[in-house]
Amino acid sequence: MNIETQTNKKTIRRYDHDWLKVLAILLIFIYHAAAPFHPWFDWHIRSSQKSEFLGWISAAGYSWPLPLFMLLAGAGTWFALQKRSYRQYVGERFTRILLPLIVGMLILIPPQVYMERVQRHQFVGSFLEYLPHAFEGGPYPQGNISAGQFWFLFYLVFYALLALPLFAFLRSKTGKRWLSKLAHFCRHRGAILLFAVPLILGQIALGWRYPETHNPINDWMFHWQLFLIFIFGFILYSDERFEKAINRNWVLILVLAIVSSVGIVALFFAGPRGVQEAVMGQGRAFRLMDNSLKAYYVLGSTLLRLNTWTFVLLLLWLARRFLSVKNRALGYAGPAAYPVFMLHQTIIIIVAFYVLQQWRVGILPRFLAILSISLVITLIIYELTRRWNVTRYVIGAKPLAKPTHDPHPPVEKGRHAT
Repeated sequence: MNIETQTNKKTIRRYDHDWLKVLAILLIFIYHAAAPFHPWFDWHIRSSQKSEFLGWISAAGYSWPLPLFMLLAGAGTWFALQKRSYRQYVGERFTRILLPLIVGMLILIPPQVYMERVQRHQFVGSFLEYLPHAFEGGPYPQGNISAGQFWFLFYLVFYALLALPLFAFLRSKTGKRWLSKLAHFCRHRGAILLFAVPLILGQIALGWRYPETHNPINDWMFHWQLFLIFIFGFILYSDERFEKAINRNWVLILVLAIVSSVGIVALFFAGPRGVQEAVMGQGRAFRLMDNSLKAYYVLGSTLLRLNTWTFVLLLLWLARRFLSVKNRALGYAGPAAYPVFMLHQTIIIIVAFYVLQQWRVGILPRFLAILSISLVITLIIYELTRRWNVTRYVIGAKPLAKPTHDPHPPVEKGRHAT
């Protein structure tokens, strides 16, 4: 197959996907605003006050948005390759994702690390005094070189390039026959849920040894999950029968999403000691677990990834059913979603630093202050930077469309063209 071939198929805008991206960005925003109060792990900025309620808010705002983003990116790849050549597609990954990622790491990440170092008494001085040390000491957290929230964009570019030969095959005649057979199989009740099986097996095989680190060198469990979901997104939108399978099974998907959620809560908080740490890769090696803990580990891993897949499918169904519409809110929020993702964590960390330092109030007022002030500042910066192409590039927004000039403007009545 010629890698330069470009199809002439017309693609249709999926407004339900746009709404899902906006909703996922909003939940990630809430997750990061609640993260300083998380009782189960330390974030960049830490509060002495902890809240299990906000911990659960954080968990809800983190567990499915990233897999959903990756699935939508895979779906977007399917649609993009209908009207772009492979070379154009690769070029866009570099210009729209990789280069803004590098610029963001140079401009937006140093303030994050600086605030963390100051709060933890690892640096004393102004930000200008910190700048000469911003890229010293090696990778974060030992050093100051950090990708921040941009690790996700790096993974996305890597997966897009890695999967491109597979996608080229799936678009060939042989690949389309395979996809057609898979879509035909998914007509059976519950078959669409079998996509969760490799996710579960990967969690069982890798979860105990490779906790989620966002470090591309040893993040093997997370690589397995996100890369597979990226490929699944491409597959699900290659044939309308997959979406029909989701529509037919929505009740079963909903039931399993609820059951797996309840099971995770019960297992992690009422199960035996060490099961949560084992599933998250923070406990003992699998061979050193006793038989009872091994069984709970397998059960927890199964529930965790079944929950991921069922919630992603449920959200796809809900969005297709109720959000396949464009309005003024989406017209503004859709283009703002990616820039808000680029900006939000730096703003939240700075705001949280000062709110936790200066405000002597309870947890909820602090959380609401961090959330609301950060959101307002982020949108103000977006408004200021989206007006020029140079600054739009920094925040990951598409360039402004060039104005079109009609070489033959209409002649006003009563006048002659000169």
